[in-house]
Amino acid sequence: MKLLMGEVTLAARTILGEARGEDYEGKKLVAHVIINRWKNKHRGETTIAGVVTEPKQFSAWNLSDPNRVKLETVQIDNENLRECMRAFLEAFDEEDPTKGAMFYHTAAVTPRWASGHAPILKHGHHIFYNDVK
Repeated sequence: MKLLMGEVTLAARTILGEARGEDYEGKKLVAHVIINRWKNKHRGETTIAGVVTEPKQFSAWNLSDPNRVKLETVQIDNENLRECMRAFLEAFDEEDPTKGAMFYHTAAVTPRWASGHAPILKHGHHIFYNDVK
């Protein structure tokens, strides 16, 4: 599977929107979820762009999310975006601490899909699951 530079930028924008308040490790964990979905062709998506912009999957890209415009316009020289790029690229080349997680949510909510599933990892404000497909 090929990874294009534009997809790295889009993944970094997603991580910024989803995990901007997390530490570096937390950003990498979100990166692993993006990578896992891409590698597993989640919902038939074969590109990072398809994975992260799939409706209602990464809330930062929801049309109703007030931060979406910020993600679309943040400049490449933004320090936070660059950190998210590094996190994505490092996650791409390392062992996955989420053990294949394709879903997570913030600790502030408990979505319906999480019912009956056991978290594999809790880090910062996020809870990760590898038994949800």
